Amino acid sequence: MPINDPKADQSYRSFEVAGIKRLSNRWQFAASYSATKRTIPIFSSLAVTNFNSSNDAGNLTPNDEINRSNNTWDWDAKGLGSYLFPADVLVSANFEHRSGNVFGRQVQFRGGTTIPAIVLNAEPIGTRRTPSVNLLTLRFEKTFPVLKAHRLAVRLNVYNALNADTVLVLNNAYATWQRPQTILLARFAKLGLQLDF
Repeated sequence: MPINDPKADQSYRSFEVAGIKRLSNRWQFAASYSATKRTIPIFSSLAVTNFNSSNDAGNLTPNDEINRSNNTWDWDAKGLGSYLFPADVLVSANFEHRSGNVFGRQVQFRGGTTIPAIVLNAEPIGTRRTPSVNLLTLRFEKTFPVLKAHRLAVRLNVYNALNADTVLVLNNAYATWQRPQTILLARFAKLGLQLDF
């Protein structure tokens, strides 16, 4: 039957600082930093990422309490700046630094009678972390007047301008230890048009 396990109470504590310089004298800037402390005594699965956080506790077995707690920090820093050059040419940059995902080594144990094979965390979650992500996006934009009251903007966005190949998700299982599963997309660009009328 469903019960409330007091050992499975979760908490999240965050703080954030930010500053903005509004557009004046042809330039603007914004920056922020945030950090979150997770306290999750029993996590419902072996794998932990920023995208599958769960409010469910594990099963009521001793195995679900072996290295299943997650008491780690995540952080994120962002900076955005832009400058308006003469002739309505806008250049902007957006940089983000984000902490990697936490994990621990997993091992498969064999030979039991009741449970012939089981995969358990051999290290606490947070013993290891994927590399931090550093992502730079650039934008170049030129605006043209069209007729009397219309404006046409031609823009080029360059994503992952540093062409970083950071590993986002690693395999923490025994058979394929630290084999990359997800890697940051390579640099790519997008050309766009916008008509204001």
